[in-house]
Amino acid sequence: MGRRKITANKPPGDAWLETGPGSGVERERQIEPSGRPRATGTRRLDRGQIWYVHGQTEWRRKARRVHQRTDRVMKRLVILDPGLITVLSHNYSEANALVREARDLRLAATVFCHREAHVAVRQIPATPFFRQHSYGYTADARPAADFMSIDFCNRSTLKDLEALPVTLTCDDFVLFPTVTCNIVLAICQWLGNFEPARAPRFGLCLMFAPDANAAGRSSAVALDTYRRAFAQVPAGLAGRLVHTCEIDAISRMYEPIVGVRPVTLAIPTWAAMPDEPAMTDGMRISFLGGARAEKGFQLLPEVIAAVRERHARARFTVQAVGHEADLVRSVTGRLAVHRDVVTLIHSPLSDGAFRAAMRRSSLLLLPYDSDRYGRRGASLFSEAKLMGIPMVLPDGTAIGKDGRRKGIATTFEAFTARSVADATMRAIDRISELSRRARQVALSERAGASGYLRALLSGPGCPS
Repeated sequence: MGRRKITANKPPGDAWLETGPGSGVERERQIEPSGRPRATGTRRLDRGQIWYVHGQTEWRRKARRVHQRTDRVMKRLVILDPGLITVLSHNYSEANALVREARDLRLAATVFCHREAHVAVRQIPATPFFRQHSYGYTADARPAADFMSIDFCNRSTLKDLEALPVTLTCDDFVLFPTVTCNIVLAICQWLGNFEPARAPRFGLCLMFAPDANAAGRSSAVALDTYRRAFAQVPAGLAGRLVHTCEIDAISRMYEPIVGVRPVTLAIPTWAAMPDEPAMTDGMRISFLGGARAEKGFQLLPEVIAAVRERHARARFTVQAVGHEADLVRSVTGRLAVHRDVVTLIHSPLSDGAFRAAMRRSSLLLLPYDSDRYGRRGASLFSEAKLMGIPMVLPDGTAIGKDGRRKGIATTFEAFTARSVADATMRAIDRISELSRRARQVALSERAGASGYLRALLSGPGCPS
């Protein structure tokens, strides 16, 4: 078999790995002072790769082979998302963003969602399929109940995956955008069905910290589930997987469980985001996204009343849309007294309209319950950060720590209207400083953002 020469003009001390078309065990060679190559050991990489070291710099690139083609070109994106069910969650915007980017990369896109998905979700297009939800959980906090809920969801999801009505090949990139303890064991067990040489590439977006259940609450059962799951991933597939987290702090938690540091990537709902800076009309404070109790929606009337007393010129935008109908009715009724300064949004927004509302915001309120969001990211946080919008965030959470460390947010300690209002007023007092810093962070983080799929397919720690 012909072999490409790679020893020419290599300085002494440089090393590389060559792979052959057989077993996939690579021979490590090094340039001696005489200029002759010598074997220095073995290492396992994907077949058809060269690993080359010059000093401290490493490159991995595809090697040319005369008789075998191993650097196959990816042709299709397959999105498997049991959490994709409604237009009110980030999953909907994320799926649309991924399909758009796949189209730009000239990839076909196939999406499978929850079988009870809203008609708008099906128009992505997405095929209703999964029976269990990524975020489904029991209200019973006892470990036994937690175990039964997690175990049931994983068993059901494994059956669904094994019945997936599509043939997957090594030309596919299979992406799970919302991996929680409800489905992680099913995914890792399902991976065992693939022969490494013929397996697709896989992307797993790890939504919550490993010690959090699908409700975002601390759970020893969830932690054990993640450990058992990743212990079952076939060793031969390690080079075909990439893991991601929204926040670096959560990524570090997964490193000892997964075996590598997951790539830190914001949820790709910002893929079509315009580059223009925010267009605010004075001091406008916004609450956007799902109107849920865990997101502090019920705190808003008291927060707005307290802020108005000190900042009479402040204006507010509140999106009052969600599945908790009684909560929405109660809060919108209590907000009626502030109708002169509050703009209510009573319907879901398209991606463009949502980002327009974001761009008109001077400050974004995320008055979330730290007990529920302490171990997870938030797509709204990622979007606001990348758009350069200052925020009010819960202390003691991954997003709160990240926002405070970057100087783009104030934080509140207690999940009360008074605490949120105090943090909001501190943010208003510092709005020039926070806005300037938020813009700097946005420009810095977006400068290296070439797209979510591009990052998954080409960045460090990504499948080859």
